[in-house]
Amino acid sequence: MSKLNKPRMTQIFEYLRKGKFISDNTNEDEVLQLFDYLNDSDNFEAAKIHFDLLGITLEDGEGYFYFSRPNQPTASLENKIKTAHAWIDILDFFKTYDNDFGVGTIFEPADIKTEHKQSMLLREKLNRIGESGKSPIEQIKILADKLVSDDFAIVDKTKDEYKVLSAFRYLERLVNQIHIPEDETAE
Repeated sequence: MSKLNKPRMTQIFEYLRKGKFISDNTNEDEVLQLFDYLNDSDNFEAAKIHFDLLGITLEDGEGYFYFSRPNQPTASLENKIKTAHAWIDILDFFKTYDNDFGVGTIFEPADIKTEHKQSMLLREKLNRIGESGKSPIEQIKILADKLVSDDFAIVDKTKDEYKVLSAFRYLERLVNQIHIPEDETAE
């Protein structure tokens, strides 16, 4: 078993407590160092035990780590449901743009705007979830920046290019876990 690295635990806590993800394909050196540390199974187990004592669960996904809290109050659960609903809409928008949209995808809002002009379905979805009063490109950039702010993507501002991070699998997993039974009366 690895010895607990308290300074590293502090760094991990400070980063993840904000609801962020530590992804393996980010371009941020500090986050990559945290990922490499947690990706060692001994370090992960030591960190998991450490955070469990604080009432926080350190979770691992395919190429990412995050915190979860079991047994949250109802008000927090309601916020989670609202947030999940918003993320489902955003995921649906980007998957409508490109069905293969996912980890590693590099995109430019201008390309989505071009597709938006040609796709009635993409226009309808953006009208429903975008910010009214803003141009389509502004609305698309807001959605792309939301991916960045919640650690699902990174942006290269010099190219106005976005890259989808491994933590995006969290959203895909969330949606895939939703089971909607088929209507048995439908033919």
